[in-house]
Amino acid sequence: MKFRGIAISDEKWETTVAYGSYYCEVTVLEVLYDPNSTLSSRDNVTIAYQESLSLHVGDEIECHGINCINCSTCPKQCYGYIVCKPTPYYVVPEFSSLIILPLFMIATLVAIIVYRKKTFVPLQ
Repeated sequence: MKFRGIAISDEKWETTVAYGSYYCEVTVLEVLYDPNSTLSSRDNVTIAYQESLSLHVGDEIECHGINCINCSTCPKQCYGYIVCKPTPYYVVPEFSSLIILPLFMIATLVAIIVYRKKTFVPLQ
């Protein structure tokens, strides 16, 4: 399964979560791939992942993992989580558009200034 979500808890570490994992609670914003239709927008889920991402409340992420929330065949330590490890599964932080737009505007202004300096011909 794959979805976009927003963290509603800060990242934590626990050895008993999915055989030792970082984890946090997430509200699903958009379901990108769910062949069994087990996930819906606005669902609150807990994701487990391998590497620390220093996630905090409000961080937007994209998750690709195995749904072990109500899975009777998943290992006991994974039950209740969406497990986003090992590769090819992942959790990737997304930059907010509130950050990207100002960075784009600054890069554009810098490019204009550099271009004008290169093409400036002084009057004689």
